Formats: sequence, structure tokens, C-alpha cells
Amino acid sequence: MGDITKLTLSDAELAFVQETEWILRKQKIINQVSSLLSERIERIKNCVLSHTKIAYPEILSSLPKVSKGENYQSLPYVILDYPSVFSKKDVFALRTMFWWGHFFSVTLQISGLYLDKWGSCLCQNLKHSGSAYFICVNENAWHHHFEKENYRPVSQISEQDLDIIFNKPFIKIAQKFPLNKWNEMPHLLDEAYLQILKLLED
Repeated sequence: MGDITKLTLSDAELAFVQETEWILRKQKIINQVSSLLSERIERIKNCVLSHTKIAYPEILSSLPKVSKGENYQSLPYVILDYPSVFSKKDVFALRTMFWWGHFFSVTLQISGLYLDKWGSCLCQNLKHSGSAYFICVNENAWHHHFEKENYRPVSQISEQDLDIIFNKPFIKIAQKFPLNKWNEMPHLLDEAYLQILKLLED
């Protein structure tokens, strides 16, 4: 039998591992976030229904999914995907994310037939009223952080560069909210859903 790895902790780590209050607080916060996102589902559905141009049967019939994890870049997260249509080519997804220590965000991702249908309209609306948004400049659609290699503010992108970005096979636009806006998040999220879906209107 091989040697057993010796576990060593600093004095601070040893004190920390004997504490329970911090992890109970963490669990309470994650549960509160899950409830907050679950409470948004009916509001999002009503928002989609009010935008008749996007109220496609497959979008309306998609099922909400709240998922939790512990390790997006080593930190906990909670995600609500709703509405969401994911296929190999065609994607329409409205994603709400809480990332511990960083932000809440609302992201709209489209590709395939949804990009064909709404891409031009979305591009034009971002050129004229998109200063509150970030746009994904990454070639990989599955990163969520807001570092400059992944997202850039629309306000810092020229119209010509925006046209180039819209030639990618997918588009992701997002708003993010600092965690110090915690008590305002229900209103901020509900307003974000309304405004981001309006960008798909002519």
C-alpha cells in the first residue's frame, strides 16, 4: 500500500475548517438565489408572450431549468435557462446567472434560424440603443465571465466591428449587475428581460 498523502493546514485554515457558520450562510444565500430565479419564470413567460414576434411554439413550450454548481472558475453559481431552445445548430436562450463574488447577469444567445431571423434587427438596435449591453467577442459560446477576451461593452465597439461580430455563427449579448444591488435584483432582472427582448423588435 502506497504512502498516504499527508494533509497539512495552516493555523488559519485549521480554524476555518472547524467553523460551520460560514457554510450555513453560503447555503442560505444559494437557496435565496434559487428562489429568486424560480420566481422570475412566470414573469419571463409573460414577457415573451407580450412579444408576439418571438412567441414561437418551441420557445413557449420550453421548460425552465435552474441549475447550481460549485466550480465555475472555482466559485459557486446558480443559472436559470428560460426560455431555452438548444439544438446542434439552432439556439435561443435567455440565461440568468448568479456567480458568487462577481455578478448577476442576463444573457440572450441566438444562433441558426433564430440568428437568421433576428440578427439584423438586433444588430441595428444595438447600434442605436445598446449602450447598456455587453457583446460576446469570443469564438466559444460557453464562457460566462466578463473579461475582455469574452465580452466587451457595445459602447466601445464601432459599427463596422459590430457588423463583423454579427457574422459569427452565434451572438450573445448580456447585461450584468453588481452584487451590491442585491436588494434591487427582482426589479432589475424583470426590467432586463423586457429590454433585452425588445432588441429583437423592428
